[in-house]
Amino acid sequence: MFGRVRHLGREDSIEVFVNVIKEGLLRGERKIAATSFLTFVALDEDKKPVSVPEIVPETEEEKKLHETLRSERKSVGSDAGKAKKLQDFYR
Repeated sequence: MFGRVRHLGREDSIEVFVNVIKEGLLRGERKIAATSFLTFVALDEDKKPVSVPEIVPETEEEKKLHETLRSERKSVGSDAGKAKKLQDFYR
């Protein structure tokens, strides 16, 4: 399992892309078992939303995640569509 953080655009939240991969021990085959986007909101001690630092993509992988985020903002799509784009990238 691995995950990558990407910013949602709101100042108080982040989105984490998580990919779970199953692997056959005998043949070493790897397949995607599950993909998910998890959203977290930063809260202060009074449970009020607070700002989180902007995420600056550095690696090619991070840049790809941020690129898909920008394209999603331009066109409203389903979560399945988001997951499919990222699954294809990680194959």
